[in-house]
Amino acid sequence: YNAPLTATEYIHRVGRTARLGARGSSLLLLMPSEAEYIQTLGNHKISISEMKMEEILSDLLLEDFLMIRRGK
Repeated sequence: YNAPLTATEYIHRVGRTARLGARGSSLLLLMPSEAEYIQTLGNHKISISEMKMEEILSDLLLEDFLMIRRGK
């Protein structure tokens, strides 16, 4: 996986998470060497928050567990 080269490309890629005015979220994994990309996205008014890998895995496991309990 490679991060999109431009903020415009990023917006296009994640645009499918929000349709018809709805809100959406995406997860972008970056290497430390790609940290300057965060500034590029911020310059395009894309809200960004940092998550540690442990948080991401914990959230995914919880979501999976809850879906199983609901029978999905």
